[in-house]
Amino acid sequence: MHNLITQLLKTKMDWQTTKESPFIFNALFQDKTVQLRLNDFPEEPLATLIVDGAETPLHEFPDCWTLPRHRKNVVLTREQAIPNDLISGLIAEAKEDEVGLWLIIATLRNEFGVTDAHQRRLETIGIVMKLLESGEVSAGYYNLDRSGIEVWDKPIEECVKRIEKEWTALGREPNIGDIVVFVGKR
Repeated sequence: MHNLITQLLKTKMDWQTTKESPFIFNALFQDKTVQLRLNDFPEEPLATLIVDGAETPLHEFPDCWTLPRHRKNVVLTREQAIPNDLISGLIAEAKEDEVGLWLIIATLRNEFGVTDAHQRRLETIGIVMKLLESGEVSAGYYNLDRSGIEVWDKPIEECVKRIEKEWTALGREPNIGDIVVFVGKR
C-alpha cells in the first residue's frame, strides 16, 4: 500500500467532484477509484487520501494534482469552499432581518446538497466565520423579554467558540431559534 500511495503522490491526478460532498473528490488511478477528502484544516491534516478504504493524511497537495473549481464564484476559507453569492446573500438578509444558524444549515443541505452532517457543520462554521469577518454582520441572541436581539460584544473567535460549544451541548443540528442569530451592523 505504501508504494501505491507514493506513486499516487507523484502522478498527475485530475480530481473530479462528487455528489457526496463538495469536500470529497474522486480520481481514477490504476483502474481504481481513489478519493480525496478536504479536512477541517488546521485542526486536522489538510486532506485525507482514501485508497481501498485505507486513509492516509496529507499535509500538502502534490503540484501534479489538479482540484476542480467545483462551484462557480468560490473562495476558500479554512480550506472550505464557500460560494461568494451565499455569503453576500446572507449579509443582505441579515441587514434586512435576522439570519438564524438553522438557515445556513438548511441552505447547505437543501440547496448545495451537503448531506453529511459533519461536513455540513464544518461548512456552517466556515460561513459563520466569513459573515463575522465581513464586518457587516454581528452575532447575538434574542433578549429574554423579547425586546430585540442582544449582540455579542466579543471577538469573532469567542463568538465562534460559543456557537460550537452550544451546538455540541444541543446534541443535534440547530433548528429555528437555537443558539445564535446574525444581524447587520447598524
